[in-house]
Amino acid sequence: MIKGRRVILQTAAVIVFSTAVAFMFNTLRTERLPLVMPFPPEYQCPSRISEGLAMGVQEALVRHGRGEGLFVDARSKAFFDQGHIEGAINVPYSFLDPVPEDAFARLREPGSIIVYCNTEHGERSRLMAGELIDGGLKEVFYLEGGFLGWVEAGGAHTGKKPEKRE
Repeated sequence: MIKGRRVILQTAAVIVFSTAVAFMFNTLRTERLPLVMPFPPEYQCPSRISEGLAMGVQEALVRHGRGEGLFVDARSKAFFDQGHIEGAINVPYSFLDPVPEDAFARLREPGSIIVYCNTEHGERSRLMAGELIDGGLKEVFYLEGGFLGWVEAGGAHTGKKPEKRE
């Protein structure tokens, strides 16, 4: 038993000594070996997150009245079915999943796109608008004030009025 401990201690001593010598020689080398490898680019977070351009409710009301622009509801289908801007289409957006290709195909029509949600600061619509811009779409905006702001400003909608933000 004592002989087994001695072998384990000697092995540990050799490993510690070898590691110390390796670090020392690496320090003295002109072309040091990196001790920690950087993450490959595909694992790094993007340096910037794109966001769409802001559009105020009043400007959106004017565009809607003229029939200009496609309104896109970024909320879930359940919230969309409860109520939405008149004429809007529903493309549910998740922070974790990219916008589906079939949605890009529907949104490639000419004209501007106004994305809206009903969160406090429009996070969902801002990020979705940015993703659409990064995907090659032009004139993509997010609606400041969201669906609740739209309804409070007298905008045309179907279904029930939202009572609060999501």
